[in-house]
Amino acid sequence: MRLRTWLVLGLVLLTLPPSVVPAHSDTEAPRILSIVHLGDSYSSGNGLSNHQGPPSCLRSSNNWGSLFASWANSQGVATSYQNRACSGGNIDDLFSPRALPQQSAKEVAADSIEEARARLEETDACSARAAGDDLLSVNHHLRESDGLLLWTRKYTYECQLTIRAQADFVGPQTDLVLLTAGGNELGFTDIIANCFGPRIPGALGGASGTKCREGVAATTSGLPEMLDRLKSQISRLLTERMTGNPASQVILLAYPLLSLDHPHFLPDEAVSFDAARGVRELGRAAIREQRRIIGELAKDFPGRVKFIEEVADVFDGHEPDPRVFTRNKHRWINEFLETEGDYGSDNKVTGNFSKTPSDWYHPNLVGHREMSKLAQTASSTTSAQEIGARRGNVDMAFVVNTNSPLSSQIDQVQAAISSATDKVANETSSARFALIATDTTGQHRVAQPFTADTTTFLDAVATLDSAQSTAESTGDTTTSLGWRSGVRRTTVMIGAANSIDEAQPTNLVPTADAGSTTQVLTIDTAAGASSQEISRSHGAEASTLTVADGTELEAAATAQVGALLDAPVATLQGPYIGKIGEKLELDARGSYAFDGQVTQFEWDFDGDGNYDETTTTGSTSHAYTDAVNNGFAKVRVTDSNGRQSVASALLDVTQDGDTVPDEFDNCPEQPNPMQDDLDGNGVGDSCQDPAEWGITAPPGSSEQPTAPPTEELPAPSLPRPPVLPASPGLPKTGN
Repeated sequence: MRLRTWLVLGLVLLTLPPSVVPAHSDTEAPRILSIVHLGDSYSSGNGLSNHQGPPSCLRSSNNWGSLFASWANSQGVATSYQNRACSGGNIDDLFSPRALPQQSAKEVAADSIEEARARLEETDACSARAAGDDLLSVNHHLRESDGLLLWTRKYTYECQLTIRAQADFVGPQTDLVLLTAGGNELGFTDIIANCFGPRIPGALGGASGTKCREGVAATTSGLPEMLDRLKSQISRLLTERMTGNPASQVILLAYPLLSLDHPHFLPDEAVSFDAARGVRELGRAAIREQRRIIGELAKDFPGRVKFIEEVADVFDGHEPDPRVFTRNKHRWINEFLETEGDYGSDNKVTGNFSKTPSDWYHPNLVGHREMSKLAQTASSTTSAQEIGARRGNVDMAFVVNTNSPLSSQIDQVQAAISSATDKVANETSSARFALIATDTTGQHRVAQPFTADTTTFLDAVATLDSAQSTAESTGDTTTSLGWRSGVRRTTVMIGAANSIDEAQPTNLVPTADAGSTTQVLTIDTAAGASSQEISRSHGAEASTLTVADGTELEAAATAQVGALLDAPVATLQGPYIGKIGEKLELDARGSYAFDGQVTQFEWDFDGDGNYDETTTTGSTSHAYTDAVNNGFAKVRVTDSNGRQSVASALLDVTQDGDTVPDEFDNCPEQPNPMQDDLDGNGVGDSCQDPAEWGITAPPGSSEQPTAPPTEELPAPSLPRPPVLPASPGLPKTGN
């Protein structure tokens, strides 16, 4: 696995408007803020632990974007946050799907390759489910191994996931976008290894004066072209995805430099090169180019782009020590062989040992806190939206069972869908509709993929025919529907509830996802029809409406859909990855009500439908005593009018706190989502004795000019933003 250091630029699209600061008047309208985080490892949160989502993306709940969202919630703004950044990403990943790096090869026992594949899928050995809405496909790369294991064959597998384009999660409902990108295109992985790296067998070959000098020169010359490409992608975000929301914003936050201002000469083949100076000058050049492209974008998008370049200055004195075996005691960036650096009681930074290259040379826990503070302090424009009379943003899919009793009254079915569609379109800020015909055999036909054009949708509804067979046009709706993230997502099933259960795998019913309330409404003539199985498998809120016949359908469906729209919006900020025995913090503070205020939170820690705890605030913690594989955590919120809504978040709890099931984990004692195994011995690198690794300094790198010892460097701290009072003017949030 490559060391992913993304020095060249820290392009961060973010803002916190003055409107995010609580109003000081009871009459000022409450606000909501939708944040989407995109980009690479400096956004995802490498080196911070608590990794969520696709394993190799290394998204952490401790990153500066999550901290920023938490701060906004604490100020009385209903804030939802989605981390869609992915370690190792590049500029093209913003608008193109990406095949993630393969995990290290492992073995599974089975009687056949088909049985092996089925077992891997059933147990989710590749942590595909953790990818949630990101996932497009998973490939196990199975092949038969040599020999037998207790009369059973062994099969070697290497997991590879393909995920959606990051920009797919940005839309008119998005207020802020956070982004870093460009480091991989310019080869910063190699620059860090060649300029500062120790010799680690199987991982890094050690620093080299010649390679460092050549890499810095090549990267510097490539800056203008790369940043022009990034400029184009940001323009696409604003014009293609963030349309209809003129207050949404893009803000560039510069990244820190990656070396202390200490001379660090690397002699190699008669070349003597000051690696520290070269890397620092490269970082400054990147900042100048960032300033240029943001200035150009500001002319095309007045008030929607901004550049904050103070990060490098704030981090001054807190960068890594360029010497291999010397650490800066006040570093805000993980150095080699460490992760999760943080201040201790002695006011010096220490980190946990790590042989995972993707942890190194990324901001540590202190660095992300300081970046979040800077973002809070520097934000200055309006992008949060008022919670008004319109009921937010909705995706609604109608699933009609063509073999149900109601389908014989197709006119009433069509009228009911038409009335419900009109109500949703007229009472929401944005709405999309999809139509699926299905039967009791589980076969289905997408009559109309999601569209915001109600005329187009109702034309498709008019073509519904109870006699029409679905067998000839069966297809998996995973790619054909495309649910939006960060909006309320509702499936209305007209007919027997079990028709959807038998149609798996599909995404007729979306799986619960961060920032979304997911609902399933079943309308049927059979008393006792239930969607509870769908609720358990997808984490959706399930309800059932029983009608006598089609004559009641239109009025009942319209009334029920109206009730769903009036319900509060519940948000559970997952996915959650827990460690057995340790408390896991659950956050539903982004929940809000349209009328009244959220007054109660009920917590279902294991998604079994039984609520385990009730609070009046939108956060709690829970320690899991047993492993949870492919589960959900749920919260049910109640507003002051008695209306309720449920939100779910993906949940995995393991022995070590990663998403890999313990039985397939090559290091079940330490979190290692990528399952790194450089020597291929079947034991994860995180579980091996570091004394056997043979780490050495590169030749000449220990020869240092006289310089102040790093432990005596001052420890400046970024000024804290002012403490803002909670406001009685924002009663509708889930705080």
